[in-house]
Amino acid sequence: MNTVTLWEFLALAVAAGLVGFSKTAVSGANTISLAVFAAVLPARQSTGVLLPLLIAGDVLAVLTYRRHAHWPTLWRLFPAVAAGVVAGTLFSSGQTTR
Repeated sequence: MNTVTLWEFLALAVAAGLVGFSKTAVSGANTISLAVFAAVLPARQSTGVLLPLLIAGDVLAVLTYRRHAHWPTLWRLFPAVAAGVVAGTLFSSGQTTR
C-alpha cells in the first residue's frame, strides 16, 4: 500500500478546497483539483475520493438553495435523471476490476 507524504496530503487538502470553491464560485477551479488528485493518487482511488466530495457539495447546495428552486421543473427532469443513474449503474457494474 502506498503512503501519502505530508506534501501530497497538503496538496490534496488544497485540491479538496478547490472542489468546494468550484461548486460555489468558479467552475474552472475543479480542473486544477482533478489534476492534483490524479497526480497524487492512482486513477481509481482519485475517483473514489473525488466522488464523495462532489456529492457532499451537491447535498450542501441543495440544502442551502432549496427555497429558491423551481420544483415543477426539477420534478419534470427527475425521470430522465433517474434513467441516467440506472443506465450508469448498469454500465459501470459490467466493468471488471483489476
